[in-house]
Amino acid sequence: MLKEPFYGHYLSSFHKATQQHSDTNPPLLEIKPIGNSDIQISYCQQQWQTLSDDLALGALKHEALHLVLGHVFLRSAYSDSARFDLAADLVVNQYLSAEQLAPDAVSLAAVNHWLEALGRPSLEANRELDYYYQALPPSSQQPQCPGVGQSGQGHGSWNRLSTQSQAQQSLVRQQLESKLLQSAQRTEVSNAQSRGLLPAMVLAAVEEALSRRRPVVNWRRLLRLFAASAQRTFVKNTLRRPSKRYGTTPGTKIQPHQHILVAVDTSASVDDQQLQIFFEEMHHIWRAGAQLTVVECDTKINRQYAYQGKPPEAVVGRGGTDFNAAIDTANRLRVDATIYFTDGEAPAPEVRPRAPLLWLIHGLRSDDSAHSLSHCGRVIPMATDPHR
Repeated sequence: MLKEPFYGHYLSSFHKATQQHSDTNPPLLEIKPIGNSDIQISYCQQQWQTLSDDLALGALKHEALHLVLGHVFLRSAYSDSARFDLAADLVVNQYLSAEQLAPDAVSLAAVNHWLEALGRPSLEANRELDYYYQALPPSSQQPQCPGVGQSGQGHGSWNRLSTQSQAQQSLVRQQLESKLLQSAQRTEVSNAQSRGLLPAMVLAAVEEALSRRRPVVNWRRLLRLFAASAQRTFVKNTLRRPSKRYGTTPGTKIQPHQHILVAVDTSASVDDQQLQIFFEEMHHIWRAGAQLTVVECDTKINRQYAYQGKPPEAVVGRGGTDFNAAIDTANRLRVDATIYFTDGEAPAPEVRPRAPLLWLIHGLRSDDSAHSLSHCGRVIPMATDPHR
């Protein structure tokens, strides 16, 4: 809890038990299913009592990484179990310090030295399990590999997880995901300082779990509703229609009007595919009768024009991002609403919008960005799937 708080909180949520093995050399730690939807971590008490604090911490962290990265569900999917075990341990052992690794533990440096002696190319660091599995030789050639005897201890029980029914696996995965998110919340993994203490693979697993928990919204429908709500009406005299009340001319006619400023973030972080999707949806708003003024902006306004039904062949900009210039332009033009298409990766604007403002954000990287922008407008994330 003190040295590695994320892993401490994560592991504290699992059932623990001493092993009931008849083997003369049981594994130090073992992961196995318990009940219909949970995981138990069992340990060999006799071996555990001989470990130093650093080695005990390393052993726990090793198992936690296998769980976070989902290795426990994959073993039966690979035909060469011994090669899988070596690849899985190569992934997680790279995230342990030298003090946390047992002397005979498999390491990338030792495996690369062995591969070079065989005339095979070295393995890259910090890669995924499948990369190491494909790059390693078959298990028939592995007994000479340093650390291979230590690799895979306790992995045999994983087959009980990977051979469960789809319904049971789904329940276990949901439980593991809940434990992961709860640990991330308790240790404030979204905090920049906390993020720097965890490997990129763990952060990616947390972000993937978060994305699955976020409600998926139909951003296209919400965008159109926002545009429709910005419509104003005014009364216009007309000679074509007599007054219904008095029967005289000129009569009156209700005239709708919409003037929307569309700010398009053209900084380097916004890709052309998302720009195309956005302009397609903007075209529907224009066809519904809205007057659209487009400003292409990064740190400043690069181009301003009235949208006439045809998107530009290319946008101008590709610099940094600053929201103030576009909002200032919207205030000056006295538009009915502003739609800002951006990735949200910039400080919140200092200029306050006078009209309703909608942030349409693609590739939302953190909830902090959405929270800072929500103080001056509504935030809608664009789904990765363009059909959503």
